[in-house]
Amino acid sequence: MPNYVIRMKHTTATDVSIIHTATGMSTVYNNTGYLPPAGNWNMLTLNTPFLWNGTDNIVVDFAFGIVNPNYSSTGQCRVYTATNGYRHWQSDSVDQTTNFTGGAVLNTKPQIRMVFAPVVGNDPAIAVNPTTINETLVPDQSVQRTVTISNTGTATLNWQIGGMNSWVTVNTSSGNITAGQNQNISLSLTSDGLSDGVYNQTLTITSNATNNPNVNVNISMTVFNPFPNQPRYVAEFEPMAAALIRYPLGIPYTIVRELAADNLLYTVVSSANQTTAYNNYVSNNVNIANCRWIIAASDSYWIRDYGPWFIMDGNNEMKVVDFAYNRPRPTDDAIPAAVANNLGIGIYQSGIIHSGGNIMTDGEGKAMSTNLVLTENPSLTQSQVNMIMQNYLGVTEYQLYNDPNGTYINHIDCWAKILDVDKVMIRSVPPSHSQYGQIEAVVTSFQSKTSSWGTPYQIFRVNTPNNEPYSNAYILNKKIFVPLMNNANDAAAITAFQNAMPGYSVIGFLAGTNAWASTDAIHCRINAIPDQQMIHIHHIPPQNIASGITVEIETMITNHNALIPGDVYVAWRHNPTDPWTHTQMTNTSGILWAASIPTPDLGQTLYYMINAQDTSLRQRTVPLCGKDDPFKVLVTQVGYMPPPEPILNFTNDTASLSWTPIPHATFYEIYACDTPDGEFALIGTCNGVSWSEPLRTNVQTRFYQIKAIHLTE
Repeated sequence: MPNYVIRMKHTTATDVSIIHTATGMSTVYNNTGYLPPAGNWNMLTLNTPFLWNGTDNIVVDFAFGIVNPNYSSTGQCRVYTATNGYRHWQSDSVDQTTNFTGGAVLNTKPQIRMVFAPVVGNDPAIAVNPTTINETLVPDQSVQRTVTISNTGTATLNWQIGGMNSWVTVNTSSGNITAGQNQNISLSLTSDGLSDGVYNQTLTITSNATNNPNVNVNISMTVFNPFPNQPRYVAEFEPMAAALIRYPLGIPYTIVRELAADNLLYTVVSSANQTTAYNNYVSNNVNIANCRWIIAASDSYWIRDYGPWFIMDGNNEMKVVDFAYNRPRPTDDAIPAAVANNLGIGIYQSGIIHSGGNIMTDGEGKAMSTNLVLTENPSLTQSQVNMIMQNYLGVTEYQLYNDPNGTYINHIDCWAKILDVDKVMIRSVPPSHSQYGQIEAVVTSFQSKTSSWGTPYQIFRVNTPNNEPYSNAYILNKKIFVPLMNNANDAAAITAFQNAMPGYSVIGFLAGTNAWASTDAIHCRINAIPDQQMIHIHHIPPQNIASGITVEIETMITNHNALIPGDVYVAWRHNPTDPWTHTQMTNTSGILWAASIPTPDLGQTLYYMINAQDTSLRQRTVPLCGKDDPFKVLVTQVGYMPPPEPILNFTNDTASLSWTPIPHATFYEIYACDTPDGEFALIGTCNGVSWSEPLRTNVQTRFYQIKAIHLTE
């Protein structure tokens, strides 16, 4: 083979699926006429030894020139199987030593034997560890990492490092390392001021090393906030875009039809069951136009317990918060991620062991569960549990109750249901019931707490003498779905919810194939997906208002679509039979709105509600029942009393005072002094509007003050 050459170079590739060009190739052997002997390894002494960097793979290129047209070929080259192991190009009439394109890729590789020998000479050599750094940081975090530069040669290594930027810096950018020594470089990675994302940077260490004068250190930094930004845990009674159930069903088709009648209905179903589910929905007259499908496997129909928790974050974007489901059902536990993926929204992993049936929230920073959450998280203190709830859900007050039912499940939705920010429905039983004392104890506990409106909770009761699961009801916008047991207590249960939530449609449902149980009914088997474009109104009613003044009604309104200013108002009245007056609210700043309304007389009640509507015609009122059950604020203080207008009369021996009556005055105090600027002393009290005292013969002048006093309880 004429002009036979061997060339080599470093590469990070593992095969010849790509063409290895001449760039970087070093000719290590040449022979004007090479005739390989047969029968064994043919060991060649390289003309120029190849200096391997000790890290990369090596490309070996064999080539020769134009051959004699009368050549003959015999023999074979020993190979072994290797995918894309060998790129072969041959032409008798072309000098192959200059060709680096084309060729046929074979799934074999010629057997090559190499002899490695230590570098002998007075040269520096470099080794860097590590050459890849991957880090995940939370916002505003800094970490330190060490890169070691070693001189494996026999002469002094001079090095410099470049490629730093605002988020990656080094403690020193150059240095000298004597033979056989190393130097540690401290890298500082910081996420200060960076948004969530992946940041990549390559630091290049240049040196006088003969083996690898340019070494790259590849850095990848992921910035990710494990906690949502200013989360607000969405309550069940807030605006919902859809109901969420699982197929095969745990609820009868009467409920499925009602869920899809005027709301979207998402069904979690496996791909194998989707067609069956669709056909069954159609045959049972479900509004299929409102049906959506989430294709995912699941273990059970208790989607309330394993389904997602939803929050709105500080950017008014909806996100999912996941938890470790407290049952050994892995495909159920994966459903929150499947829902988030289907909706195209982010998901946060709280890590806490929990269940959706054992938590309820008012949407304003309070949440309630039983103490089961502490039992199922033995490695966490209650303070740590509270911190998780605050970090992921924005819950600043996590109320934990002893489970009064004494059953295995210990879920709060088996005995209580929050209906509005200040309304809670709790089951009741007769005194003869075994759990009577425990149930009344949690009622007392609720009564001792303050709602997010600064008022005591309104406690409503639903009679469950036979452990009926009435409190395991489900709210979807303006409808309340109540499980019925086909007994004499069903009608009273419907009435209890109607009384608590006037204006709502309360619908009762008997169970289907899967019976209701005291520990498992409608709420356990249905979840919901909030409306991402909801209007949220945060308002705290005023307390201890005074009569005869105007009171400022202030609120924070969070909205996705533009609000219609004329439809943001306070409706108010001073008497339950008065017509409602609407006072438009003013956008004072950002999300802040305010309106001033007059207060009634002392002892009367101010009734009011707040309404907001946006350009998509989404509407929101607080309280939820609006004019059917508005805020009620009792006037307990006198805002303004006009001063008394006294008349002073004298007789021969008496000074008499009289004055106009002052509204709401309980009694009057009379003060007197001999000088106008002296200290007035209390000389008497009276309930009427007149008072007298004998004239004092030794006093030339006398000054009086009359003070009207109103006493409150």
